[in-house]
Amino acid sequence: FTRQVGITNLLDTNGTMDFSQHRELLNVTHGVMVYIKAWDSSIHKELTGWSNEMVLENSIFLAKQGKLVEIRTVVIESYLNNEETVDSITKLLAPFLKYRDINYKIIKYRPFGVREEFKKFDIPSDEYMKNLKAIGIENGFKSIQIV
Repeated sequence: FTRQVGITNLLDTNGTMDFSQHRELLNVTHGVMVYIKAWDSSIHKELTGWSNEMVLENSIFLAKQGKLVEIRTVVIESYLNNEETVDSITKLLAPFLKYRDINYKIIKYRPFGVREEFKKFDIPSDEYMKNLKAIGIENGFKSIQIV
């Protein structure tokens, strides 16, 4: 119905549901936005309670289908290896940019509404965020926003 009336229908997900098993859902959406918290699976699990294996598999699957419209990563400068995460994600997904431009939102950590153990971290500097953006651009991504 949304396609018939010209409404864009996007899904926002943590990526843990196996999208390859839900093709009918993909048929009625214009695209999917996926959070990838960290490249390192053990850190991803520490942050979320699950590994990033399915998240990465979904990202590749969705990118191959031309349905991956956005990746999002929250940057905690003193806690995560953000350079590795941005570098690895953009290298993983760059081959699929030929199917569709994939937006990458690199999001500054902010200590609002987070679990108590994460309130101690500082907000990353603008310069640090620009360096992360440069990594993604170097790997072929054109649409990268610092939020």
